[in-house]
Amino acid sequence: MKKIIFVTLATFFAMSAFGEDVHVIKKGDTLWDISGKYYKDNFKWPIIWKYNTYINDPDLIFPKDKVTIPLIVNDGEILKLDDEASFKIGNKEASVQQASMDENVKESTVQPSVSYKTIKLSDYEIVEKSLPAEKVIATQEGKYFVSDGDVLRISIKSEKFSVGQEVTFLRYIKELKDGQLLKIAGYGAVESIEKDNALVRVKKSYESLSKGLFARAKKNEDELKISDNYVDVRTNRTGKVVYLSQSMSISGNGYRLVFDKGLKDGIKAGDIVEVIRAGNDGGYYREIKVGEAMVIYSSDSYSTANILSSKLEISNGDEVRLVKVAAY
Repeated sequence: MKKIIFVTLATFFAMSAFGEDVHVIKKGDTLWDISGKYYKDNFKWPIIWKYNTYINDPDLIFPKDKVTIPLIVNDGEILKLDDEASFKIGNKEASVQQASMDENVKESTVQPSVSYKTIKLSDYEIVEKSLPAEKVIATQEGKYFVSDGDVLRISIKSEKFSVGQEVTFLRYIKELKDGQLLKIAGYGAVESIEKDNALVRVKKSYESLSKGLFARAKKNEDELKISDNYVDVRTNRTGKVVYLSQSMSISGNGYRLVFDKGLKDGIKAGDIVEVIRAGNDGGYYREIKVGEAMVIYSSDSYSTANILSSKLEISNGDEVRLVKVAAY
């Protein structure tokens, strides 16, 4: 009987440890940077914060403390994020000053703010006016899927590629009212060019790449400039959520949404929007703030945003309104 209990407990502790990492905080660490290190995605910092319940203020973490990094399976958290997460927007000098005035507070890793910082983005959704003419027509050795370091052959129909030029691979999702919704699947570089096709070596893949993917010349879509300074705005112009990442019906912290407002509506990468659920309640019009998101990409008519916080599950059809404009 004791042996059975021992085996059961051993199995329990083994399962508890599986898929989790423990990070010892060093001076200069932030949840933003820790998320980038373990998830390769800085925007998933709320997942770490919500999992480590002892952290009251995500802007104040301290050297030698430990944070547990939860397992993420197929881009989905292992815990339910049902509380509102907060995200500090703007200049962080106030937090630094408060810490310095309290002699009993531990040394904080909050750093003085800068005008902006540039981060690398990974896979996310974009909207093109039309589908690219170029496509992946063959894979190395006829493999069904290829990855980093492998070679793909792409057709050349309208673009003028050159050796060394970087190429973006795009997976088609669906047609929208004013464009085509695609997702960045990876990047590569042209190694050689023939009459009507080119060989492209994969430099970075975010999913298994295969025939049928669209391809085009790479732009600066893998970089996002994030400001430390924002201007509060109020506008009656609203958009609507038209897509949630992973084709979800509802979503929350750490995921993405696409909404139908873009550059021509004054929306740009780095801006902050709030998600609103509006409706009639007892004959009265009522708006509920569902969450907040940061825009990471904008085309003329659509934008993609990372969800920073959510009081309720975000759904398709929820309204989106610009509330903070990034100032650079």
